[in-house]
Amino acid sequence: MNGEEIGVEQARKILGHLANDARDTGQITFLTYNGRRIAAIVPRHIAEQALNHNSQEKS
Repeated sequence: MNGEEIGVEQARKILGHLANDARDTGQITFLTYNGRRIAAIVPRHIAEQALNHNSQEKS
């Protein structure tokens, strides 16, 4: 799963659509700025897994 890439400015215009895609299809969308990945829109379960993993590492 490579994910899609979209510029931040373009993503602002379709944020609701990107969020729905993450929820409904599991799509991961990387937000880019000047061609570099700076953030991602991911399904909730993936974000929660990452948070749980990070908190376990700090314990």
